[in-house]
Amino acid sequence: MRNYAHIGIDCGATYCRATWSDGIRRVDHRAPGANFTADPQGCAAAIYAALQVLAEKADLSLRELWTLPTYAGVAGVTRPEDAQELAQVLPFDHLQVEDDRRAMIMGALDGRDGFVAALGTGSFFVRSFGDDISAIGGWGIAVGDEASGAWLGRSALSMALWAHDGLDPQTDMSRTILTEMNGPKGVIEFARTARPDEFARIAPSVCALAEAGDPGAQLLMRRGAKWIGRALSTLGYEKGQWICLTGGIGESYKPYLNEKFSSDLRKPVGTALDGALVLAQTVVQSGVPA
Repeated sequence: MRNYAHIGIDCGATYCRATWSDGIRRVDHRAPGANFTADPQGCAAAIYAALQVLAEKADLSLRELWTLPTYAGVAGVTRPEDAQELAQVLPFDHLQVEDDRRAMIMGALDGRDGFVAALGTGSFFVRSFGDDISAIGGWGIAVGDEASGAWLGRSALSMALWAHDGLDPQTDMSRTILTEMNGPKGVIEFARTARPDEFARIAPSVCALAEAGDPGAQLLMRRGAKWIGRALSTLGYEKGQWICLTGGIGESYKPYLNEKFSSDLRKPVGTALDGALVLAQTVVQSGVPA
Protein backbone atom coordinates (compact mmCIF):
# COMPACT_ATOMS: atom_id res chain seq x y z
CA MET A 1 0.00 0.00 0.00
CA ARG A 2 2.89 2.36 0.70
CA ASN A 3 3.93 2.15 -2.96
CA TYR A 4 0.98 4.45 -3.72
CA ALA A 5 1.73 6.90 -0.92
CA HIS A 6 2.60 10.52 -1.55
CA ILE A 7 3.26 13.70 0.42
CA GLY A 8 1.88 17.23 0.23
CA ILE A 9 3.56 20.23 1.85
CA ASP A 10 2.17 23.74 2.38
CA CYS A 11 4.89 25.92 3.90
CA GLY A 12 4.06 29.51 4.80
CA ALA A 13 5.63 32.17 6.98
CA THR A 14 3.69 31.12 10.08
CA TYR A 15 3.08 27.39 9.65
CA CYS A 16 4.52 24.49 7.70
CA ARG A 17 1.85 21.87 7.11
CA ALA A 18 2.66 18.43 5.77
CA THR A 19 0.49 15.44 4.98
CA TRP A 20 1.10 11.81 4.01
CA SER A 21 -1.52 9.59 2.41
CA ASP A 22 -1.54 6.09 0.96
CA GLY A 23 -5.01 6.53 -0.52
CA ILE A 24 -6.71 4.95 2.49
CA ARG A 25 -5.15 6.61 5.50
CA ARG A 26 -4.03 10.22 5.84
CA VAL A 27 -1.71 11.73 8.46
CA ASP A 28 -1.23 15.49 8.91
CA HIS A 29 1.24 17.55 10.89
CA ARG A 30 1.52 21.29 11.50
CA ALA A 31 4.78 22.92 12.61
CA PRO A 32 6.33 26.41 12.62
CA GLY A 33 7.02 27.68 9.10
CA ALA A 34 9.19 30.20 7.27
CA ASN A 35 8.96 32.24 4.09
CA PHE A 36 11.59 31.24 1.55
CA THR A 37 12.37 34.79 0.43
CA ALA A 38 12.80 36.02 4.00
CA ASP A 39 14.69 32.97 5.30
CA PRO A 40 15.74 30.28 2.78
CA GLN A 41 17.64 28.20 5.33
CA GLY A 42 14.87 28.53 7.88
CA CYS A 43 12.33 27.43 5.28
CA ALA A 44 14.29 24.27 4.46
CA ALA A 45 14.76 23.58 8.17
CA ALA A 46 11.03 24.05 8.83
CA ILE A 47 10.10 21.54 6.13
CA TYR A 48 12.69 19.05 7.36
CA ALA A 49 11.47 19.34 10.96
CA ALA A 50 7.82 18.92 9.91
CA LEU A 51 8.69 15.79 7.91
CA GLN A 52 10.56 14.27 10.85
CA VAL A 53 7.43 14.36 12.99
CA LEU A 54 5.20 13.35 10.08
CA ALA A 55 7.31 10.21 9.58
CA GLU A 56 6.79 9.24 13.21
CA LYS A 57 3.05 9.85 13.01
CA ALA A 58 2.77 7.80 9.81
CA ASP A 59 4.89 4.99 11.32
CA LEU A 60 7.54 5.35 8.63
CA SER A 61 11.27 5.78 8.74
CA LEU A 62 12.46 9.18 7.59
CA ARG A 63 14.29 7.49 4.73
CA GLU A 64 11.03 5.90 3.56
CA LEU A 65 9.44 9.32 3.55
CA TRP A 66 12.19 10.80 1.36
CA THR A 67 11.48 8.18 -1.33
CA LEU A 68 7.83 9.17 -1.77
CA PRO A 69 6.62 11.51 -4.53
CA THR A 70 6.17 14.92 -2.95
CA TYR A 71 4.70 18.28 -3.92
CA ALA A 72 5.64 21.40 -1.92
CA GLY A 73 3.83 24.71 -2.23
CA VAL A 74 6.10 27.24 -0.53
CA ALA A 75 5.50 30.91 0.24
CA GLY A 76 8.29 33.12 -1.05
CA VAL A 77 9.36 30.88 -3.93
CA THR A 78 9.20 33.46 -6.70
CA ARG A 79 11.70 32.16 -9.28
CA PRO A 80 12.61 28.78 -10.77
CA GLU A 81 16.01 29.18 -9.14
CA ASP A 82 14.32 29.38 -5.73
CA ALA A 83 12.48 26.12 -6.32
CA GLN A 84 15.66 24.44 -7.51
CA GLU A 85 17.67 25.71 -4.53
CA LEU A 86 15.12 24.40 -2.04
CA ALA A 87 14.74 21.06 -3.82
CA GLN A 88 18.50 20.53 -3.77
CA VAL A 89 18.79 20.82 0.02
CA LEU A 90 15.86 18.48 0.76
CA PRO A 91 16.75 14.80 0.26
CA PHE A 92 13.61 13.71 -1.59
CA ASP A 93 13.94 11.33 -4.51
CA HIS A 94 10.96 12.91 -6.31
CA LEU A 95 10.04 16.46 -5.36
CA GLN A 96 8.30 19.31 -7.13
CA VAL A 97 8.58 22.76 -5.54
CA GLU A 98 6.47 25.74 -6.56
CA ASP A 99 5.10 28.84 -4.91
CA ASP A 100 1.97 28.33 -2.83
CA ARG A 101 -0.53 29.63 -5.35
CA ARG A 102 -1.33 26.50 -7.34
CA ALA A 103 -1.84 24.41 -4.20
CA MET A 104 -4.14 27.07 -2.78
CA ILE A 105 -6.17 27.20 -6.01
CA MET A 106 -6.42 23.42 -6.23
CA GLY A 107 -7.52 23.12 -2.61
CA ALA A 108 -10.03 25.98 -2.61
CA LEU A 109 -11.66 25.53 -6.04
CA ASP A 110 -11.13 21.78 -6.54
CA GLY A 111 -10.85 22.19 -10.30
CA ARG A 112 -13.64 24.75 -10.66
CA ASP A 113 -13.25 28.13 -12.33
CA GLY A 114 -13.15 31.10 -10.00
CA PHE A 115 -11.16 33.47 -7.85
CA VAL A 116 -9.15 32.93 -4.69
CA ALA A 117 -8.16 35.66 -2.25
CA ALA A 118 -5.44 34.13 -0.08
CA LEU A 119 -5.33 36.10 3.16
CA GLY A 120 -2.86 34.59 5.59
CA THR A 121 0.36 36.07 6.92
CA GLY A 122 0.83 37.43 3.40
CA SER A 123 -1.69 37.86 0.61
CA PHE A 124 -2.19 37.18 -3.07
CA PHE A 125 -5.15 37.05 -5.43
CA VAL A 126 -5.70 34.52 -8.19
CA ARG A 127 -8.03 34.00 -11.14
CA SER A 128 -8.26 30.41 -12.38
CA PHE A 129 -10.27 29.57 -15.51
CA GLY A 130 -9.46 26.32 -17.24
CA ASP A 131 -5.71 26.19 -17.78
CA ASP A 132 -5.43 29.97 -17.52
CA ILE A 133 -4.15 31.18 -14.15
CA SER A 134 -3.37 34.81 -13.44
CA ALA A 135 -2.34 36.31 -10.12
CA ILE A 136 -1.50 39.60 -8.49
CA GLY A 137 0.06 40.53 -5.16
CA GLY A 138 2.24 38.42 -2.94
CA TRP A 139 5.10 40.91 -2.90
CA GLY A 140 5.82 40.78 0.82
CA ILE A 141 4.98 43.09 3.70
CA ALA A 142 7.80 45.55 2.99
CA VAL A 143 6.11 46.70 -0.23
CA GLY A 144 2.76 44.93 -0.44
CA ASP A 145 0.67 42.03 0.95
CA GLU A 146 -2.32 44.31 1.34
CA ALA A 147 -5.23 42.97 3.43
CA SER A 148 -3.01 40.19 4.82
CA GLY A 149 -2.55 39.36 8.47
CA ALA A 150 0.86 41.06 8.49
CA TRP A 151 -0.59 44.15 6.82
CA LEU A 152 -3.48 44.26 9.27
CA GLY A 153 -1.17 43.95 12.29
CA ARG A 154 1.28 46.55 11.03
CA SER A 155 -1.55 48.94 10.13
CA ALA A 156 -2.98 48.58 13.63
CA LEU A 157 0.36 49.62 15.09
CA SER A 158 0.39 52.69 12.84
CA MET A 159 -3.12 53.63 13.93
CA ALA A 160 -2.13 53.28 17.58
CA LEU A 161 0.70 55.75 17.03
CA TRP A 162 -1.62 58.13 15.17
CA ALA A 163 -4.02 57.99 18.10
CA HIS A 164 -1.16 58.67 20.51
CA ASP A 165 -0.24 61.76 18.49
CA GLY A 166 -3.84 62.98 18.46
CA LEU A 167 -4.27 62.48 14.72
CA ASP A 168 -6.97 59.84 15.29
CA PRO A 169 -9.33 59.26 18.22
CA GLN A 170 -8.30 56.65 20.77
CA THR A 171 -10.22 53.38 20.54
CA ASP A 172 -10.01 50.07 22.38
CA MET A 173 -7.63 48.84 19.69
CA SER A 174 -5.15 51.69 20.04
CA ARG A 175 -5.35 51.68 23.84
CA THR A 176 -4.78 47.93 23.98
CA ILE A 177 -1.77 48.07 21.67
CA LEU A 178 -0.15 50.98 23.49
CA THR A 179 -0.73 49.35 26.87
CA GLU A 180 0.53 45.90 25.87
CA MET A 181 3.62 47.33 24.17
CA ASN A 182 4.42 49.85 26.90
CA GLY A 183 3.77 52.92 24.81
CA PRO A 184 5.05 54.27 21.49
CA LYS A 185 8.67 53.34 22.17
CA GLY A 186 7.65 49.73 22.67
CA VAL A 187 5.73 49.79 19.39
CA ILE A 188 8.79 51.12 17.54
CA GLU A 189 11.11 48.58 19.16
CA PHE A 190 8.81 45.75 18.14
CA ALA A 191 8.29 47.01 14.59
CA ARG A 192 12.00 47.55 13.99
CA THR A 193 12.76 43.82 13.89
CA ALA A 194 9.33 42.18 13.57
CA ARG A 195 8.93 39.42 11.00
CA PRO A 196 5.75 39.18 8.91
CA ASP A 197 4.41 36.36 11.09
CA GLU A 198 4.96 38.52 14.19
CA PHE A 199 2.95 41.37 12.68
CA ALA A 200 0.31 38.81 11.69
CA ARG A 201 -0.13 37.65 15.29
CA ILE A 202 -1.82 40.99 15.99
CA ALA A 203 -4.41 40.43 13.25
CA PRO A 204 -6.81 38.07 15.09
CA SER A 205 -7.32 40.61 17.86
CA VAL A 206 -7.97 43.33 15.28
CA CYS A 207 -10.61 41.10 13.65
CA ALA A 208 -12.18 40.36 17.02
CA LEU A 209 -12.25 44.03 18.01
CA ALA A 210 -13.84 44.92 14.67
CA GLU A 211 -16.54 42.35 15.26
CA ALA A 212 -17.11 43.85 18.70
CA GLY A 213 -17.63 47.30 17.16
CA ASP A 214 -14.29 49.06 17.59
CA PRO A 215 -14.29 51.89 15.00
CA GLY A 216 -10.52 51.80 14.44
CA ALA A 217 -10.47 48.07 13.82
CA GLN A 218 -13.52 48.30 11.57
CA LEU A 219 -11.84 51.02 9.52
CA LEU A 220 -8.87 48.72 8.89
CA MET A 221 -11.17 45.85 7.91
CA ARG A 222 -12.98 48.10 5.43
CA ARG A 223 -9.68 49.22 3.95
CA GLY A 224 -8.57 45.63 3.57
CA ALA A 225 -11.90 44.63 2.04
CA LYS A 226 -11.68 47.51 -0.43
CA TRP A 227 -8.29 46.22 -1.54
CA ILE A 228 -9.69 42.70 -1.95
CA GLY A 229 -12.46 44.09 -4.16
CA ARG A 230 -9.97 46.09 -6.18
CA ALA A 231 -7.81 43.01 -6.73
CA LEU A 232 -10.77 40.86 -7.78
CA SER A 233 -11.98 43.51 -10.22
CA THR A 234 -8.50 43.90 -11.68
CA LEU A 235 -8.37 40.15 -12.28
CA GLY A 236 -11.61 40.38 -14.26
CA TYR A 237 -14.30 39.30 -11.80
CA GLU A 238 -17.84 39.29 -13.19
CA LYS A 239 -21.11 38.58 -11.43
CA GLY A 240 -21.84 34.89 -10.98
CA GLN A 241 -18.24 33.71 -10.68
CA TRP A 242 -16.98 31.86 -7.62
CA ILE A 243 -14.94 33.73 -5.02
CA CYS A 244 -13.17 31.93 -2.17
CA LEU A 245 -11.60 33.77 0.76
CA THR A 246 -8.87 31.61 2.26
CA GLY A 247 -6.18 31.93 4.90
CA GLY A 248 -6.36 32.69 8.57
CA ILE A 249 -8.30 35.96 8.28
CA GLY A 250 -10.20 35.41 5.03
CA GLU A 251 -13.54 34.72 6.72
CA SER A 252 -13.22 37.88 8.82
CA TYR A 253 -13.47 40.10 5.75
CA LYS A 254 -16.87 38.80 4.62
CA PRO A 255 -18.99 41.45 6.41
CA TYR A 256 -16.90 44.26 4.94
CA LEU A 257 -16.84 43.30 1.26
CA ASN A 258 -18.84 45.27 -1.27
CA GLU A 259 -22.25 43.64 -1.70
CA LYS A 260 -21.58 43.00 -5.40
CA PHE A 261 -19.09 40.30 -4.34
CA SER A 262 -21.05 38.86 -1.43
CA SER A 263 -23.50 36.67 -3.36
CA ASP A 264 -20.62 34.91 -5.12
CA LEU A 265 -18.65 34.04 -2.00
CA ARG A 266 -18.23 30.29 -1.64
CA LYS A 267 -16.70 28.27 1.15
CA PRO A 268 -13.35 26.82 0.00
CA VAL A 269 -13.67 23.14 -0.90
CA GLY A 270 -10.36 22.40 0.83
CA THR A 271 -7.08 23.88 1.99
CA ALA A 272 -3.75 24.51 0.31
CA LEU A 273 -2.52 21.34 2.01
CA ASP A 274 -5.34 19.39 0.36
CA GLY A 275 -4.31 20.95 -2.93
CA ALA A 276 -0.67 20.00 -2.40
CA LEU A 277 -1.69 16.41 -1.76
CA VAL A 278 -3.66 16.31 -5.01
CA LEU A 279 -0.74 17.83 -6.92
CA ALA A 280 1.61 15.25 -5.38
CA GLN A 281 -0.27 12.65 -7.39
CA THR A 282 0.94 14.35 -10.57
CA VAL A 283 4.48 13.87 -9.29
CA VAL A 284 3.65 10.16 -8.95
CA GLN A 285 2.48 10.08 -12.55
CA SER A 286 5.26 12.15 -14.07
CA GLY A 287 8.11 11.12 -11.82
CA VAL A 288 9.39 14.67 -11.52
CA PRO A 289 12.90 14.39 -10.08
CA ALA A 290 14.32 16.61 -7.38
